[in-house]
Amino acid sequence: MTVWSWGNNEAGQLGDGTQPPENRSIGTTYEHEFRAEPREVPGLPDLASIAIYSDSDSKAPTVYAITPNGGVLAWGVNLGGRLGDGSGVWTRSRPVNLSGIDDVTAICGGFTNTFALRADGSVWAWGTFRATYEWPMVPDYAMPTSISGLDDVVAITTPSGPYNDLAKLYAIRSDGSVLAWRPGDSDPLRNGEVTQVELSKASSVRSVVVGEDSAFAICADGTLWAWGRNGDGQLGDGTTSDRALPVRVEGLGRISVVVAAWMRTFAVGEDGSVWAWGENSGGPAWGEPVNGLLGIGDAPNQTAPMRVEGLPKIRDLVVAGRSTFALARDGSVWCWGDNSMGTLGIGTTVDQSNPVQVLGLTGVESILTDHSSVFALKADGTVWAWGENWHGKLGDGTETDRPTPVQVPGLAGVSSLNIGGSTVVALATDVPENPTSSFDVSSSQGAHETRRELASAAAYGQIDQVKSLLDEGADPNLVDMDGDTALVHAARGGHLDVVGLLLESGADPNHHGRNGTPLTVAASGGQTDVVRVLVSSGALVDGRFEGRTALMMATQQGDEALVRGLLDYGAEIDAIDDAGHTALYFAVDAQHVNAVELLLKLGARPDRAASIDDSPLGIATLRLNTSMVLALLRAGADPAAIYSQRHALTIPNRGEAFLVPEWAVATVLGRSDLHVGDLSSVPAAYWEKAELVNGKTPLMFWANNGFADAVESLLDAGADVRTVDDDGDDAQSYAISRQHLEVLESLLEHGANPNARSSLLGQPSFVLHVAAAIGWSAGVKTLLAHGAAVNGRGSGGITPIMLASGAGEDECVTLLLSSGADLSALDDDGDSALFYAESRERTSTLELLRRSRAGSRHASSGSSTPAQDGTETAAERKVTPPARPAGPRAKRVVEVHGSTQSGFLNRPRIRVFWNGTEVGGVDHGGRFRFEVEGDGEARFRYSFRSARLNVNAADAVTPIYLSWDRTWGRLIAGTTSDGRV
Repeated sequence: MTVWSWGNNEAGQLGDGTQPPENRSIGTTYEHEFRAEPREVPGLPDLASIAIYSDSDSKAPTVYAITPNGGVLAWGVNLGGRLGDGSGVWTRSRPVNLSGIDDVTAICGGFTNTFALRADGSVWAWGTFRATYEWPMVPDYAMPTSISGLDDVVAITTPSGPYNDLAKLYAIRSDGSVLAWRPGDSDPLRNGEVTQVELSKASSVRSVVVGEDSAFAICADGTLWAWGRNGDGQLGDGTTSDRALPVRVEGLGRISVVVAAWMRTFAVGEDGSVWAWGENSGGPAWGEPVNGLLGIGDAPNQTAPMRVEGLPKIRDLVVAGRSTFALARDGSVWCWGDNSMGTLGIGTTVDQSNPVQVLGLTGVESILTDHSSVFALKADGTVWAWGENWHGKLGDGTETDRPTPVQVPGLAGVSSLNIGGSTVVALATDVPENPTSSFDVSSSQGAHETRRELASAAAYGQIDQVKSLLDEGADPNLVDMDGDTALVHAARGGHLDVVGLLLESGADPNHHGRNGTPLTVAASGGQTDVVRVLVSSGALVDGRFEGRTALMMATQQGDEALVRGLLDYGAEIDAIDDAGHTALYFAVDAQHVNAVELLLKLGARPDRAASIDDSPLGIATLRLNTSMVLALLRAGADPAAIYSQRHALTIPNRGEAFLVPEWAVATVLGRSDLHVGDLSSVPAAYWEKAELVNGKTPLMFWANNGFADAVESLLDAGADVRTVDDDGDDAQSYAISRQHLEVLESLLEHGANPNARSSLLGQPSFVLHVAAAIGWSAGVKTLLAHGAAVNGRGSGGITPIMLASGAGEDECVTLLLSSGADLSALDDDGDSALFYAESRERTSTLELLRRSRAGSRHASSGSSTPAQDGTETAAERKVTPPARPAGPRAKRVVEVHGSTQSGFLNRPRIRVFWNGTEVGGVDHGGRFRFEVEGDGEARFRYSFRSARLNVNAADAVTPIYLSWDRTWGRLIAGTTSDGRV
């Protein structure tokens, strides 16, 4: 098997060792930023499968390769630690083996995390699992770790987007049951929540498909079940109501394939039929909408399945943005939807609302898509592509969009194709006969063939072929189009016998090509034996590639044996690269603690750096690595480097950062052996040097990060527990937002105000409101025990039990009720806790509240008894119907426009009510229409924010615009585009 890659390379995800500089200017194209034609990824073992996962923020993917024995290699971006190699590097441009896990059969990726299924049915994961992401993003698990509570699993899948209410992972067990897993607050993988998804009792589940906000399961009996968001009818149950529990999609035969696209869904029947439902006309907040997204013409949105007509028998279906492609059983490809970039492959840019055939394609085995680009793998092993060609991802050597399919040159025997983040990786069983994109073509065809054959044989360790070519007179120093010799290819692959043969034949051990010298290539790949042979054959041990020595590359890989070997061969331990970095710097930057300690032990200078900001200690501080900081301090590093670093920590729900020098305490005390909790003797100088931002104090910093010992020591040293920052938040607010119970108890015992105000919910409230809103029952119980006001009113008259009820946090609701929470309390909009639970479809919470209210009414003697079914009367909600004009009731259409502000959270769904009855919803940048009689009140609710507007039937038809007041965190509705009346 060979692996070939092309397209986007912003994070080194092509895997060939190339990568553009990290600091790039917008609008400027850099060398190695992309490659527009396929090239083989060198140095890989035989592989069984490849997977690519990219996120919506960085757009850069991580590539995972599984070997036949279940080993895993990874390269590309390391956002949140999703590479799983234990390093802190931002990217890997060459494959690295993952340790601590084997027998892997499948991998799937999340936003900042990765999941792997092993042959024994266990599930492992690594990366970051927090609900709110902070910078720098320190992984929760830097290496593969098993997930507790998941066993006997045969398949896994994750949501396609990071911002939704779905589980983080869905797992199918061998008995056909489905488990939903959510990470725990502390130690996410070991304390996570595992629940069984309640589906058909009569049949086991065959597959689960999860989209941005909705999920689907196909049972062994061919039935289809759906749950999640449903604002445009994408669940197919005939409504637009969200579903917390699965419902069966009726009107379908036996289903074999389901595709969950954004706001629309497609299903393929076992009989080859295609069905579609959800949004049929839509688009982004800018530009013209596209009609016919479902392939059923210019029909309205559909809340139940509609058959897509005009197709042959279909066996698979994929979606590319707003375009859809159906693969027929006869190998033809059919399409419909958006065609603005020639995405449909029909030779024009005209949108299609009904199926049409893609031009010139037959014998297609599979289709893949990436944004507006489409790839077809044919039965003969060739790859064809069309549509958008950003960063040359179509692989035809250009960046020109293609409205019809073109063959990707230089590929043969391709067995599988993967794409993500505009990067394409192909797994092939054959080496192309004429891979023109891989090696230079000289004027002599014979010389070119020899050059190609020698480089290819060396790269694959084919010593007999190499020997035959050399015996026939081939020059061992022939170079390919990158200027690399066969010795570079052999050294990268670790083929020791081929390396020895080439050196004996006169290969230059110091030749410098585009990818480096043989020694630097071997060192970066951890090829210790090859390094030894090269050095003994005359390779310069301090020879450089892009300013870096082999020792720097070995320390960046954390290879202690290779580091020690290079130093034994005479490598200069404190050599610097063009940026002033040493081998110690690279070891620190990659967070290889053992390599750091080895270098320091062997005499590396801890302060050898171009600047104090960019010193090893400064980088260790930035990485928040305690072990390395202390090791460098013990070795004599200048503690002033710590003050040059500031750590940006995201405040929950606000995105604002406050900056604190984490190790300033240690440097002020001048003690290299300081432990986190040993702060009792902090001198006054610390408070002067801390240079805190926005009124944040060290106590707030440590409370936010959950260091109970540090908090206790600071309090003992005289820190004021009631100090608030510029936003009015104290240390306990931050402890509550991160659910650090020990810290909260310590702060309260030292006099923190249990009724302190907080702004962390985006609007003025109290700390009890924060604990209730996030469902932290331990925090609620602790605050109540210390005297928190159970019926305190925050902004808009909201009480803690309203927030807990709306969030469906039954344990918190029970605690608040037992402490005297007032169920009859109404917020400024006239809503009670029951309305919060009912409007958010918190069924169990609503029943809990109704039982509690019924019990309190029964206990009250002599009082009137309202409706016993738990529904709220108009008097209870204080909703006064507006006066109606005389004459007949007029019919009208009310049109609602969702906000298009960039700061309007993450595509929130706003629920729409008319005279107290929910009629639908509208998304960020979207529109929603509903017909009413007469005048009344339109109400809009997002989470715990609401807005309302009286609508008079006599008025002209005027759209209602929704907007978001970022200053006060309010939802507002009005008749002008900014949401004002």
